Amino acid sequence: MCNRNVLPDDYTLATMAKVSGEVQDLVAGKSVHGKSIRVGSSRVDLGRRVFDRMKCRNVYAWTAMVNGYAHSGAPDQALVLFQKMQIHGFAIRKEMNHNVSLCNALIDMYLKCGSLDIARQVFEDDSFLKDAISWSSMISGYGLHGRGDEAIVLYNKMLHLGIKPDAITMVGILSACGRSGLVNEGLSIHSSLSTDIRIKPTVEICACVVDLLGRSGDLD
Repeated sequence: MCNRNVLPDDYTLATMAKVSGEVQDLVAGKSVHGKSIRVGSSRVDLGRRVFDRMKCRNVYAWTAMVNGYAHSGAPDQALVLFQKMQIHGFAIRKEMNHNVSLCNALIDMYLKCGSLDIARQVFEDDSFLKDAISWSSMISGYGLHGRGDEAIVLYNKMLHLGIKPDAITMVGILSACGRSGLVNEGLSIHSSLSTDIRIKPTVEICACVVDLLGRSGDLD
């Protein structure tokens, strides 16, 4: 296709990226990623989606994405990604991926940068033992990105594994429910505070409940 000077479209690139990831072909994935950026600046978002789907990212993939942002007039995003590349690379070189504090910091950094999928990859790494902060960060991250259903799934998994949520976790899951319009689910989770989880309601938790009631039109 490319040999005949036919430019691939979004669907073609996305499909090839998915196939490259499934067969774990890093060379092909890198090639697809580079093409997705070179097609034009309007495709940089596609390039980022391809980048986020890659299971293995080497320096070429990171550099291609940084260059993509730089050439598309987004220097701030290029700088942020470059900094993330340095921090995560340092962690790998020092074999610190098992360190829970560092991994929590990486999760928080990726979430704040809008890279939810990469944050989830760090979270799902079995090389470190996740604590309540790890779970709370991912739950809050899903909420901030409007993915309340996934926040609830993760919250229920946390409970199933016997990890006790704290007030920060509750604020995260209740906020996630509120942002996604999952009013009944949020109120059900809140009702479990006094029966199952036994967490004393804080001002922040109460504010989340008020928001849920307001969305349901039941403030009276």
